[in-house]
Amino acid sequence: MARPSGYGSEVLLAASLDQSSALTTTVITASAHQIVTILSCSLCSTGGNSGVSLKVGADYLIYNIPLSASETFVWNDKVVFQDDTFAVRTHDGNQLIAYVSYILQDWTP
Repeated sequence: MARPSGYGSEVLLAASLDQSSALTTTVITASAHQIVTILSCSLCSTGGNSGVSLKVGADYLIYNIPLSASETFVWNDKVVFQDDTFAVRTHDGNQLIAYVSYILQDWTP
């Protein structure tokens, strides 16, 4: 099935991340003509204790959430952004799995 894109489309999407190093990883990128609404973000520490942060652009939404091994944190506050990125940052080398559901509105001419 073809996915609509371009002027006036709205699509429900999901993105996932599986990382095992201390770094910031961009999960979603929106252009100047796209609006992203984050619906939910599930974070699961599959290794040892983890510290996790959520960012839009350079701004932290949540900073250094403590996650014990095999613990899951669900963040389901809605956030809207445009011409920016949504990223997950781990503060240590433990493995983290993230799953993000979002709506992408594309107004590209």
